[in-house]
Amino acid sequence: MIIRPAGKNVDFPKVNSGKILIYSFAQRLLLGIAAGITGPLIPIIAKDLNIGLDRIGAAISFSLVAVFTVAVILNNLIDILGFKKVLMAGLVFVVCGALGIFF
Repeated sequence: MIIRPAGKNVDFPKVNSGKILIYSFAQRLLLGIAAGITGPLIPIIAKDLNIGLDRIGAAISFSLVAVFTVAVILNNLIDILGFKKVLMAGLVFVVCGALGIFF
């Protein structure tokens, strides 16, 4: 976390929220599509990999903890780099991940 001295006013840069919303919604759309495609396939994937649904559930639970951790880290990166750079990098990673799951 970034700790700022008490009593000092911090000026946050002006950000065009319309552009940021476009990048953010694009990320969420791709994540939703990826979840919608892979969600129904979980029992088939578990059967093909010869593992139980309990292990798949544990992996999904671990991924939720990882998403929370990434959100905390990204909060600090947004403070340092700015919204647009972080959202564009996230969009690229989501696209690569969705393509990796698809292929």
